[in-house]
Amino acid sequence: MSAAKILVLLGTVLALGAACRRQVRPAPANVTPDGAPATGPTWSRDIAPLLARHCGGCHGDGDTPAVAPPALGGYSEARRAAAVSLRAIRRRMMPPFGADDTGLCGTWSDAAWLTDDEIAAFGSWVERGAPHGFGPPARATAKAAASAPTVPLDPGVTFAPGLGERAARCFLVAPPPALAPGALLTGVAVASEPRAAVRQANLYALTDAPSVARARARDAADDEPGWACGGAIFEGGGGFGELVASWSRNTPAQRSADGTGVPLRARGYLAQLRYDLIASPPGTPVQARFLVTTGSPDPARAARLVAVRPAPFTLPPSQAQVAVSATWTADRPSTFRGLAPGMNALGRTLDVQVTRAGQPRCLAHFGHWNSYDRQLFHAAAPTALAPGDTVTLTCTFATTSRSADTKMGEAPDDEQCLAHLYLIDARP
Repeated sequence: MSAAKILVLLGTVLALGAACRRQVRPAPANVTPDGAPATGPTWSRDIAPLLARHCGGCHGDGDTPAVAPPALGGYSEARRAAAVSLRAIRRRMMPPFGADDTGLCGTWSDAAWLTDDEIAAFGSWVERGAPHGFGPPARATAKAAASAPTVPLDPGVTFAPGLGERAARCFLVAPPPALAPGALLTGVAVASEPRAAVRQANLYALTDAPSVARARARDAADDEPGWACGGAIFEGGGGFGELVASWSRNTPAQRSADGTGVPLRARGYLAQLRYDLIASPPGTPVQARFLVTTGSPDPARAARLVAVRPAPFTLPPSQAQVAVSATWTADRPSTFRGLAPGMNALGRTLDVQVTRAGQPRCLAHFGHWNSYDRQLFHAAAPTALAPGDTVTLTCTFATTSRSADTKMGEAPDDEQCLAHLYLIDARP
């Protein structure tokens, strides 16, 4: 072989070697960037999709920014908040949901809690120093969105919320032509601009002319759209209507159980909106509307919301715990499929139990009450009620922050003890 050919061959070999050296082979997923073994959970493989799935709506997910602190969509932010996040998760304070979902007192179809395995994985990640792992974060598997069309219930106004009485507002809503009379409300969501400006909302049906007139009078008495309504909305004589939906951002797209729903028979609606002044700072103009999903009228699936509340009460000040109770007795065969609870800022726990022949059974327990967490909670399993069964509601309050009595009422500083039972009547 000539010297020239040898040189060409040697050059080819050297070029191939350099190309091979330039190739970057991916490290295994259980290796951290510094090369240390990461046999347990890592951010990129396990924790990023877990947080995006359970916490991304409020704390960011890498694609959408956080609307509440701490931000958890990126590795550095999540690592800084890892210890406090773990405490909140283990104590079932986060993700916020409200109802106890351990199975000791009912389970709920919309529960936002992490599973025991997910909590264990997050705990292992924190205790091992929050390793990043190799590669970009894995993507969370999104739940399939509901395909049913929605009907907007839109007040058609803009309001700039603020502190105090401006933190919650009531608005009149005219029935849209697309909402068929008697249709069942089977799902609800709340959309707002800016995003996440509304944290909790209730929808009431104005079923007769007097309730419409009372609502119009309140609206006309305020120079701005709507009127302040931070407390309870009382129904029946002297009130405004009947509750048909209760929503919180904890369950952004709420669907009723087994296609059941509340019949919509109204001359108008009342939208009660509680604003999130962290996600949308005070003074920011907000537009918001309900988006309802409906089903055809079906008596076998029609639900009624029965309000259980005590007689007017007064809470003494400076008390670590004050309890208030109310009872309701079933008058017909029916099935319990959920409830919408209600207390205000002083509320601590809310319990609902049913008693038959002297034997109590727990239906619902709320141990970390937050008034922004109220919504219609759908039971994962039905509970049959027979005539004569007694449902007992017990609310506890802490009044250590008050120096005067607190009364039951509508004002933001008043209190309430309330549970709307979501019932399906048995058919002959």
